[in-house]
Amino acid sequence: MNSRLLVAGAMLIGTVAATAPMATASFSQCASSKVCLWGNNDYDWLLTSRSAGGGVAAMPSGTLNRMDSWANRTTTDARGYDNDNGTGDCQTFTRGSSNSNVSVWNSDEVSSTATNGKC
Repeated sequence: MNSRLLVAGAMLIGTVAATAPMATASFSQCASSKVCLWGNNDYDWLLTSRSAGGGVAAMPSGTLNRMDSWANRTTTDARGYDNDNGTGDCQTFTRGSSNSNVSVWNSDEVSSTATNGKC
């Protein structure tokens, strides 16, 4: 009898843990002076945040080719490259704008960024 209660209790705890909401990121994580990239649609899972005026920099370890939404809250255009050295396909992140769900052709395709101009 006790083993049945233990199993039932463990199953209940597992069900509650599986249905608990996961912590998510949000657009509000991006300061008004930053360019921010997220790893999921709708500004979920902040990958990086950079100030305007920076040259090419590789994305942080573990975030390469994972960008699915972005915000550029600066007054300068920014860009992202497919390769971590500023080469390959380039996407412009227009100043003062955002995209909560990049197109399938641009999804998971940024490994470096620059915050000092467009493509």
